[in-house]
Amino acid sequence: MKENPITTVFLCRMGFEQDLAEEITHKTGLGGGASPDLEIWEGMVTTHGPPRKLRGAAPIFARQKCEGAIWLDWHESQSTGVKGGAGDVEQMARRVIKQWLAAPPHGGAWALHCYAPDPIHPLAPLAAALERAVKRGLPAGAGSAAGEAPTPPWVLQLVWGVKPQGESSSGSTGFWGGWSRAEDLLSPRPGGIHRMRQDPLAPSRSYLKMEEALEMMGESPKAGQRVADLGAAPGGWSWSFLKRGCRVLAVDKGPMKLPGQEEAAGELTHLRADGMTFTPPASWLPLDWLVSDMLVPPGKTLGLLRTWLGQRLAARFVVNIKLPQHHPYAALKPIEDFMDQLPGCRFTLRQLYHDRREVTLMG
Repeated sequence: MKENPITTVFLCRMGFEQDLAEEITHKTGLGGGASPDLEIWEGMVTTHGPPRKLRGAAPIFARQKCEGAIWLDWHESQSTGVKGGAGDVEQMARRVIKQWLAAPPHGGAWALHCYAPDPIHPLAPLAAALERAVKRGLPAGAGSAAGEAPTPPWVLQLVWGVKPQGESSSGSTGFWGGWSRAEDLLSPRPGGIHRMRQDPLAPSRSYLKMEEALEMMGESPKAGQRVADLGAAPGGWSWSFLKRGCRVLAVDKGPMKLPGQEEAAGELTHLRADGMTFTPPASWLPLDWLVSDMLVPPGKTLGLLRTWLGQRLAARFVVNIKLPQHHPYAALKPIEDFMDQLPGCRFTLRQLYHDRREVTLMG
């Protein structure tokens, strides 16, 4: 690895590292995966050198970022031979406190985010143990606001990973650490993980995607709002709105599997039609929400957006976009370009925690 004290770490869903690297290469002008300025790790991409301004919106495939990061190696316990022994954790916690917490930025409130690339990553328990040890080792009145809301102005991020094997590395375990302004984070959640709670009444796990999107948007649908749900069956997204009292046009040729009407505060109308060609009744326009989760390629989704958003048929939108097997960023770029040129539109295009091989457009 090229030794450089100025490193930016971008976190992503494991398996999408190359896609994130391709996107960062395009948006920063870096030399690509073979460049010494960019490295691909498990669940993250690192860039070395002064932070480069990203052209356009935040990276689609990035969950979180940590700028000005410093790498600390983790060493096995010499006495027990067990990686992550209690003594090792306490020793590393003291090192963290000395390195970063002796003088927090501006002496104000701060939060601690200590995490692995994914909650199910093998390093996640070690990250949790270190976070607990750091909190125990802090002097009284140290000003930590970890876990509190809203996020304090500063966040200390400890990002766990395994260094890629190469000429100068044997693949050692450790973590990147660095202070970040809360306003510069891609998400207020540690690692950008928005892990939502499943509703037992929801008919499918897709409900979690909608709940995560609403949280990221900072929106709570209001009773009486009008919603068109394209590709609605079996009803996971419709349920997010029905439980809040909305009026939902569920458009799908397949059957809906929603709870009984007595469980829903809203009103459902199921139309057995093709979501791609559906035209909403004039009496429903303009809609408060357009939501769509259809199994169609990105090019067809772009056509849908041109119709609905280009003609301003809805005030808010959440649209799921399925990804091709190869070079997904190239397939998404026309959508990103269209949204950038849409007057008066604020949007986010991001791969959510609950997304799989897909991304979500919301705004």
